[in-house]
Amino acid sequence: MNGPHPTSQHPNSKNLHHISITIFVTNFPTTVSSKDLWKLCDRQEVVADVYIARKLSKSGRRFGFVRFIKNPDQANLLEDLNKIWIGSHHLFASIARFDRKQNSQPNQSHQKQSNNTKPHETGHASHTTGGRSYASVLNGKEGTQKPVLAGPITKNITLENSDLLELSDTSSVVLAKVRDVHLIINIYRVLKKEGFSDFKCKYMGGLWLWIEFSSDESRLKFQKNTEMELYFTQRKLVSHNFIPDERMIWIEIDGLPLNAWTTNAFKKIA
Repeated sequence: MNGPHPTSQHPNSKNLHHISITIFVTNFPTTVSSKDLWKLCDRQEVVADVYIARKLSKSGRRFGFVRFIKNPDQANLLEDLNKIWIGSHHLFASIARFDRKQNSQPNQSHQKQSNNTKPHETGHASHTTGGRSYASVLNGKEGTQKPVLAGPITKNITLENSDLLELSDTSSVVLAKVRDVHLIINIYRVLKKEGFSDFKCKYMGGLWLWIEFSSDESRLKFQKNTEMELYFTQRKLVSHNFIPDERMIWIEIDGLPLNAWTTNAFKKIA
């Protein structure tokens, strides 16, 4: 899978550890995939990422990590997760030990977990986009990304009206910048959980989304909702001179062990 190029102090990752929590889970069947685990845990709180390790624990059990957004009450969350039964297996959940130590820098490990595995492969994969770009997920296109050719290429192109956004009436549109890259592919799930149902999203580059509501009233409700500050760093109306303030660089990493999911390790690899 692809993942964003890490930085030690990314401005949009600031205080992410204050609004998320990582849970260690174990004791679930071999038939359970990361997608299955995502669905089970998402019933309790909003899930941002899921990773299932390929190897077994010292006790011979499967284990993984689930990251939740909004930093819910830890005691209640653990209590609810530990009540989950999967067939004859009783799920065990606890606070991830490695997550407690990362107070000085934002946690980059979950943004890189998707790089190490392929989705739905023997059930040991991070729940990601399956090789599709964020734009293709939001816009309903299933094509995989093509490799970029080396060297400069110039070509004249003609943009048709069908290639452009309609900007005659953008009163019900909000340009929103997400705090976490994982929110891009999960934005429909997150906003529906917060009570918004009739809206459309388009990927605008970087961490920016075009969110179009069915009415001005819904748009205004979205802008005034203080809960949205947990998910977005900026929410503003459409402007003709809008330009994304950053770009994402995607790299692919194979075989990176769990203890190498650190900012320094990613910077050296990149």
